[in-house]
Amino acid sequence: MGLFTFLRRAFLVEPPKAKASTATGYDAGGHGRRAFGWNASPLGPNTLLANNLPTLTRRSRDAVRNSAIARSAIDKFESNVIGSGIAPHFLHPDEQIRTAIQTAWDRWVKTADYNGQLNFYGLQALLARELFEAGECFVRFHVDRDGSFSIQLIESEQLPIYKIQQATQEGRKNVVKFGIVFDENDRRIGYEMYKGQPFDTIAGSYDATTLMFVPADEMLHVMRPTRAGQLRGEPHMVSVLTLLKQIDDYSDSERERKKVASMFAGFITRLTTDDAILPMAPVSPSDPNPDPGTDLAKMEPGSFQYLMPGENITFPTLPESKGYAEFMYQELHKFAAGVGLTYEQLTGDLRGVNYSSIRAGVLEFRRACEQYQANVIIHQMAEPVMKRWLRESVLTGALELPDDYFNDPTPYEMATWVPPSWNWIDPAKEMAAYQMAVRSGFTSRTQVVREQGFDPEIIDAQQAQERQRAESLGIIYDSDPNKVLIGRESQPLTEEPVETDSDTDADATEGDDE
Repeated sequence: MGLFTFLRRAFLVEPPKAKASTATGYDAGGHGRRAFGWNASPLGPNTLLANNLPTLTRRSRDAVRNSAIARSAIDKFESNVIGSGIAPHFLHPDEQIRTAIQTAWDRWVKTADYNGQLNFYGLQALLARELFEAGECFVRFHVDRDGSFSIQLIESEQLPIYKIQQATQEGRKNVVKFGIVFDENDRRIGYEMYKGQPFDTIAGSYDATTLMFVPADEMLHVMRPTRAGQLRGEPHMVSVLTLLKQIDDYSDSERERKKVASMFAGFITRLTTDDAILPMAPVSPSDPNPDPGTDLAKMEPGSFQYLMPGENITFPTLPESKGYAEFMYQELHKFAAGVGLTYEQLTGDLRGVNYSSIRAGVLEFRRACEQYQANVIIHQMAEPVMKRWLRESVLTGALELPDDYFNDPTPYEMATWVPPSWNWIDPAKEMAAYQMAVRSGFTSRTQVVREQGFDPEIIDAQQAQERQRAESLGIIYDSDPNKVLIGRESQPLTEEPVETDSDTDADATEGDDE
């Protein structure tokens, strides 16, 4: 090895990126200067939540109470995921049984709330808000002495996350993990829960400090797990709470800067102190010795302040803040992405939006809502409540079903859960697409009606009634396909024969024969 080669290798400094790539194969797995301070926690989901969930929940609820941005986000989440309610359309093959179940359900939803404040669909909306704020909510089943069934929503704070212990019940060794009781096979069997909200002690301090056991078949734990094995839910805004705090702080400071900069005041300097008293701050009339000049530092727009001889006012030069709108625009985009909304939905700002861009954003958002509806609201809350209601209604005689229900309740429980329909972005195009899909056999009219949030059987009955009424009055509407075939025929069908070219030719031939 020559001297030049030795010196070149000795003093060659390899770039940090090359070192990281060579050592780990992944830039994100390196430990060089670019990864300095990147201390990623290896803890599992439950340990992380045990250390942070109470703080995250408090801060999330505080943000919803005090931040206009967070309030807008939770309102949009609730209105799009739940809307006016996700309702079942029962599918039993027997029409009479199907109608009886549907009628009984529609009657029960008005009395579903144990507290008597909301109907079943209102409880769904409240559940969505709890899932957004706290990441989880509990649904307690109640069966009164008269057999009436109702449900109650319970906040997540009533299940103590610090409750971790070995417990023995009825000779079995159970394990309590974050308030959830598991049996020896690690199956969930119940909950160790406070009787009341532990941070709402004004109404009942005893309930807020007393634990009770609730069996798992008497309560639902609704949450959206983000990791396998996760036992407790995390707030929906968990990844953007810090960002939201910084946005609000920056917005407040900018607002105060504008307020100070807009102050205009006049100052009068007296030449002598004789008979000159500085304006005083408001004091109590009983105070014999008010402190003169106590209100000197208070400045209001359009005010005039008196100064003592030799006193002057020095105004600091306020730093200019440029790019406020651009900064807020970018940061609000980040926050909207973190909570699964579009920027336009979050802020209502539709500047620069065209049909293609808003449609692409809305369609992606709708897919996310449909996933949340199916996996969380329907699967974890709506279907279990419906099945329990059906069983209690049959047991109490409120709903009469054949005896084979107890052998196999599945046909009676079959239902399609239909959320409220989405408003059309372009009604003409979307309705034309529905019409084309039905005529092509790619979907059915029943499915289209359900996607719009309606019951196809009710629509059919209404159309039959309208058609019968129109026929009795001799009225023809172009909405009646039996009279007007849109796209293929512009005139209504009549019983009178329509003369064709072939008929004309035949008449002429017969005349020639005569």
